Formats: sequence, C-alpha cells, structure tokens
Amino acid sequence: QQVRLLDSVDACLVHPNEEIQNSAAEALRSLMSYHFPVTEKGPSTRLQARVVDKYISIVNTEDNPAATRGFSLGLGVLPAKLLAPTHVVLDSVLDCLCNSSAKESLVGGEGDAETRRNSIFSLVNVCKAVGFERCEQTNSSTSPVCLLTRCQTKRVFDSLLSAMEDYNTDRRGDVGSWSRIAAMKGLEALTYLAISASNTFPHNLIIIPSS
Repeated sequence: QQVRLLDSVDACLVHPNEEIQNSAAEALRSLMSYHFPVTEKGPSTRLQARVVDKYISIVNTEDNPAATRGFSLGLGVLPAKLLAPTHVVLDSVLDCLCNSSAKESLVGGEGDAETRRNSIFSLVNVCKAVGFERCEQTNSSTSPVCLLTRCQTKRVFDSLLSAMEDYNTDRRGDVGSWSRIAAMKGLEALTYLAISASNTFPHNLIIIPSS
C-alpha cells in the first residue's frame, strides 16, 4: 500500500502543472515521515534505490523538463536520514542539485528556469535538514546522519553565489531572476546556519546599527 502511494506521488511530481508538483512534494514529505521511517541503522538498500537514487538519476538524465522540475523539488523534502546516511550519498545529492541549479545547465538540450530554481530551493532545504559540521566535530559512527563537511559547505555556497549571476531569459523575460531570488534567500538562511555551527564566530556579538 505504501509503495502504491509513493508511485502516485511520483506520478504527480512529473505533472506539468506547478501547483500539482508543489502539492506532490508536500505529500512526499509527509509520506516519507509517516510511512517510510528510517531507523538509526539508516535506510534500507531498497528504499535508498527507490527514492534517492531514482530521483537523482531522473534529475541528471531526464530530457523532460516536467520530470526534472518535479524530482529536483522532491529531493528537497526528503528526511535527513535518507539524504545523508553516508557522505557518499550526501555528495551525490549535493552534486546533482548543484549541477542542475547551474545557470548553464540544460534539460533536453535547452535551459529550464524552473529546474534551476527548484534545485536551488532543494539545495537549501537539504542543508537545513542535514546541518553543518562544527570545525572540531567528527561524526560518530553511530550517528544516523552525516553532517555537511567544510568542503561540501563550500560547494553549496559556491553554487548559490554562481546562481546569483543567472541572467538567462526566454519568451517570458528575465527568468534567471527566479534563481537569483532563490539564491539570495538561500544564502541568507545558510549563512545563519553556518555561523551557528562555527566555533570561532562570536555568537554573543551584539551588532549596533549605525545612526
């Protein structure tokens, strides 16, 4: 029954209507939380292949923009235990979203603004879900989630900064602005998270606005 529900959600993720895709993503979030819980041992090989590996493969290879839009959005609502059971899996998720959010990325030989924007949304959401590693911190072998390393964090910030230079246009006008806006909001949110994880930044610093 749960697998049939997941199949139905996947079918809605590839729907060309954006509202249906957004609703499907929210349904996926709830479905994974309540019907596909991940234990402390991490996800099963079958679940990993059915969800994360499948979504990454579609975003990386699909020529249908509706599919890349939907499944890039889907990656951003998955639970941390599924996104980062190992650094290898987390790397593959980040690589997928960083590549598909790039201003020069193509879907079926053409640029797709919605895929780029959705990938930025999900890149930020993945970082929020997983969290950043502190400088002195090493993940315990018993931890169910691998936090973002400094190298991975730099990759994410580099991608968001690059997206700030997305000035692609199509018949609708400056569609690159969708990526720029998403990247600006993402940079703000992730900067706060990165500072919170820092052991060198003065967390109790009081900033007095200039008069």
